[in-house]
This record gives sequence, structure tokens and C-alpha cells, in this order.
Amino acid sequence: MPEFPEWAPQDAVQNPLLTMATAFAYVGGSVMGYIVYANWVGIHRWGMTGHQNIEAIQRHAFTHDKIDYLPDDPEQVSRLRKIVAPLRWDVGMGAVVLFIVTGAFMLSGAAVLYPLQSEFKGWSLLTEQRHVWSNIHGSLIWVYYICIIAALWGTLQALPEIYARVSQEFFQAIWPNREWDYDKIRRYVCVYIFITTFVIVWLNIPFDILTQIAGFILANLSIALMMLGALYLNFKLPAVYRTRWPMLLGAIVSAVILMVFAGISGWGLIGKLFGVG
Repeated sequence: MPEFPEWAPQDAVQNPLLTMATAFAYVGGSVMGYIVYANWVGIHRWGMTGHQNIEAIQRHAFTHDKIDYLPDDPEQVSRLRKIVAPLRWDVGMGAVVLFIVTGAFMLSGAAVLYPLQSEFKGWSLLTEQRHVWSNIHGSLIWVYYICIIAALWGTLQALPEIYARVSQEFFQAIWPNREWDYDKIRRYVCVYIFITTFVIVWLNIPFDILTQIAGFILANLSIALMMLGALYLNFKLPAVYRTRWPMLLGAIVSAVILMVFAGISGWGLIGKLFGVG
């Protein structure tokens, strides 16, 4: 590992692996939004979710471990694959955009922010990046700030719905005999977010601790578990519905990488908070 410059933040110097894992979490953490795709498809009645007996099919799926309710006729299988093609393209293009944007930010950081010795103390991360845009044109600084405000507002608006819908589907699958009201769950989520935010602001918890905990729980650990769940589900599907081998191999490699970074992030966080390791 290369030596840190003298002006590097002390926390990054003391916890280099945790810092790396946290950066990894926030680069790929945006894919967490794709977990609501299944719910979104259901809301719009795409594919089998538009079946006239979908409620009976869902009850069967919730109470039986084997997936034996999908059509096995080749023509119907082909039709279902075509229906979900837009979702595959969307996820694929999202990955390409994420790769390009990540590379652009890393290069711009090395070219612009590193010479300025930007330490990103606290919330200065959102303001220091304006130098990147000012190197292109001064007016882009205001465009950047407007985009930041829009992104923050969009996040605040979307998170309660994401958490509520995912929680509802999870609870409904685990306890199918009980009715889980979406609106009630969303209210609980909103109250939880408000109370937790109030406590965090009141205690003035350092920014780096917040980002490292959130990066571990919401990205490194959660996405690793989701990846393992997706692989498990893939092998439960009938053979004709399983993903192709090249994509499956990539998914397995990705799952291993995610688990490694989840371990690095978790162990580094434990060491930092409790002095272990």
C-alpha cells in the first residue's frame, strides 16, 4: 500500500482497509435500489403478477419451498423472458453508467482534488467536489449544487417507500398467514427515520463513523446477503429459467468479492469502535 501524504485524514491513515471498504460500499451501494424491482413489477402487473389467479399463486409460493408454478411450455418461457428483457437492459445499462461515472470521479479526484489536498472533513465532501466542475466551467458549480439538492431530496423521498415495500414483502413471505399493511409499515419507517436522525444530530456523531456504519450495513453486508439470496433463488428455479452460465459465473465472483469486502468493512468497524484487532 502506498504511503499516505502528510495532509491525509488521520482516520484514513489509521484505518486504511476500512476506508477502502467504505469507498467500495458507496460506489456500488446504489444497486440496493434494484431490490424494489420485484415489488415494482408486481405493482404494474407485469408477467405472472398479472395472472388472474396471482393471489392463489402467491399463497402457494409462500407456503411451498419448491417453485413448481411457472409454465414449462417453451413458447411461454420465451414470452416471459421477453417480458423481463427491459429490466435486464436497465440493470445492465445502469452498471455501465455506474462504471463510467465511478472512473470519471476517480480520475477527476486524482487530477483536481488531490493537488488541492482535499481532506473531505465532515460534510465538505459535497462542497469540495465543486472544484472538479469549476475546472470545466464556473457556471457548472451551481448546476452541481442543484443536482446535489435534487439527489438528497430524491433520497429522502424514496427511502421510506423502499424500506416499507421491501419490509412488507419480506414479512409477508415469512409470515404469510398475517396481513401486513403497507401504509402502516411506511409510517413506522418514517417515525424510525425521524427519531434516529434526531438522535444522531443531537449526539453529533462524527461524519466518518456515520458513513462507515451505513456503508457496512446498507451496502457491503446487505448487498452481499442479497447476492447470496439471488444465487440461491436462481438454483431453485426450474432449469429453463436459470441465468446463463457466463452471467452465473460473474455473479458467483461478485458474491465472493462482496463477502470479502463485507468482512473487511465489518472487522475494521469492530476494531475502530471497540479496539479489537
